[in-house]
Amino acid sequence: MSPLVRYTLAVVFVLVSLAIRRSIHSAVMTDLPLLGMPFAVFFAAYFGGIGPGILATALAALIAARDMPTAASFGVSKLTDQVRLVSFLSLGILISLMNERARRLQARFNAHELALSESRYLTLVYQSPEPILVLTSGVIGVLNTPMVELLGPGRRQGLLHEPLLNFVHPDDRKLMQLWLTDLRPGASKSPSPLRFVRLDGAVVEAMVALEVFESAGQRRIQVTLSGAPRAAATDVSAPGAARGLAAEAVGSQRVGNAAASGNV
Repeated sequence: MSPLVRYTLAVVFVLVSLAIRRSIHSAVMTDLPLLGMPFAVFFAAYFGGIGPGILATALAALIAARDMPTAASFGVSKLTDQVRLVSFLSLGILISLMNERARRLQARFNAHELALSESRYLTLVYQSPEPILVLTSGVIGVLNTPMVELLGPGRRQGLLHEPLLNFVHPDDRKLMQLWLTDLRPGASKSPSPLRFVRLDGAVVEAMVALEVFESAGQRRIQVTLSGAPRAAATDVSAPGAARGLAAEAVGSQRVGNAAASGNV
């Protein structure tokens, strides 16, 4: 959420608590001016973080000070009321700090879980007997050994960081481009025949399955080939390939035969 939304929610939570308090009997409103306000602070800090939590605390304290029976305007003269306000301010700050700490721990835990998920996914990709590669923005970021043996035996660096379309037969590129463009995250395409051009110029035909997912905020596409022979007649020369440095680590919950979905 944007800062404007988070701070607006903090004000709304306080006003809602105030409305609920004032809907109760007037005696309760007078004797318990802080009724319900800790909940407003908690929700403001939970959804918005430490800043909105402290804003809700200060706003609630001002409203309570104004409604206390011994208050002159916003001044609080009675010692017990002063103690209540100070206690509430301390509690509100503590709630805000604890919620912020919890938010950071949750973010760290989520990052750790994502890293584990990515690691498991890559392990499954590299161990799969079927040729699999993963695209990021149409560029090959990850590919396993069977895919290397299919498209460029012994030349992994000649495949990494290259557009996949460079290795699709010229007559099939428009079709592949259509598939790559139209699929949305969570969607998949059942296996269909397509021709590829190896680095040595040989043409191979394989059944291509696609599955789209999002990882780290990026759109990724898993490409799985099946039924491809290890060699074929040469009729088109493969385009020159730039050298890559290393595979990009990507994560997903999808891998398997013909891009079948499964949790990792």
